Amino acid sequence: NPKSTVLWSVVSQPADSIVVFSDEAIEDPEVTLNMVGAYVLKLTAQDVRGGIGEDTMEIHVYADSCIAAQNILGYQPIPGDLNNDCQVNIADLAIFSFNWLKESFLLENYLY
Repeated sequence: NPKSTVLWSVVSQPADSIVVFSDEAIEDPEVTLNMVGAYVLKLTAQDVRGGIGEDTMEIHVYADSCIAAQNILGYQPIPGDLNNDCQVNIADLAIFSFNWLKESFLLENYLY
C-alpha cells in the first residue's frame, strides 16, 4: 500500500562495525556493511489501518568468495583442491608431489 510506512533497523552487528542504509524508510534500500561478520537487520512495516508487521534477516559478510562458498551448507571442494583454497593450482600440485608414492609399508627397512 503506498500509504504504508516501513523502517529498517539494526538488531545486531559485529563490534565496531558500521551499517549505513541509503534510506531506512524505503522497502529496498542499499545497505553498506564495512566489516566481516554476522549482521541482523529488522524491517518494520505499518499499514494505513495501524497494523504492524516485522521481520528480520541475517546477513553474513565473509573475507572472500572462497570462505563464503565454504560456509554454504553441503559445500563440496572442487576435485584436486588439496589445500582447500577454492582453486586447483601449483600449490595443490606441490602437495600431490610431496605425497607421491608415499606408502606406509615403505617406511620400514626392507630389502627389495
